[in-house]
Amino acid sequence: MDTIAEITYKGFYYNHHHSSEPQNESFIFHCHDLFEIYYFISGDGDFEVEGNSFALKEESLILLRQNEFHHFKLNSQENYERCTLHFKFEDLESIASNEALLSPFIDRALGEKNQFMLSKEDSLSDLFRRFDRCASLPLEEKMMRTQFILGELLTVILNMSRRNQFTERANQHESIASNLQKHINFSIDSQFSLDDLAKKFFVSKYYLCHAFKKHTGVSILEYILKKKVLIAAQHIKNGTKANKAAELSGFGSYSAFLRAYKRIIGTNPTMRKTNRPDPE
Repeated sequence: MDTIAEITYKGFYYNHHHSSEPQNESFIFHCHDLFEIYYFISGDGDFEVEGNSFALKEESLILLRQNEFHHFKLNSQENYERCTLHFKFEDLESIASNEALLSPFIDRALGEKNQFMLSKEDSLSDLFRRFDRCASLPLEEKMMRTQFILGELLTVILNMSRRNQFTERANQHESIASNLQKHINFSIDSQFSLDDLAKKFFVSKYYLCHAFKKHTGVSILEYILKKKVLIAAQHIKNGTKANKAAELSGFGSYSAFLRAYKRIIGTNPTMRKTNRPDPE
């Protein structure tokens, strides 16, 4: 993949890249603790979010909130180009006071209303070209300009949301894997076993695990564990004590939570770590 432009500083990560020969293994099903704007420019693929699939076309816009599992699903090896923007709203001083800008990200169910239909008037190519041009600026000017552009972009998105310019998901007939994701998300603070999940969906444990892994690229237990850890991390960030956060996230014991947290986050729950986003 060729990077056209990249900008990184605390609370903000922008990447514009192009690939003439995209490979499936580059696109990993994942989630993170950042808000994300995904702008599709060209290629052949769909975007999957929490069991729902969205057909992509030129200038498709996808919104992702914290802890929302997603990935780009490659259909063929056409030239692929996209821009992604990841941000932590509270770290960006110039826009952090206007929480209404987050409404399109958070005022919806997981995997719903992720994609927007853009009219000619809504074309966002100029805004993303302005991000590209900021990549070569000195850091202080880069931070000021990119946050100003992000504020413009979020305002455009908010107005599209108020006009209900959402795209329906492509998979109207939901698979067992997507239904399982919805069940897990609805009951994430519960204890899960593969046997109980198989019984709930009236299939064998083998079939359920195979169908989920084929659909998402991760195992059921890994999906559940990462979801629980990231939700616990959000509780901790909001001021909840680590042992209470573990309880609220459905961990059976604090020791199990601690092991999972260290493996997935990479630090103890009392420490903060700043990561670049995972591969898309």
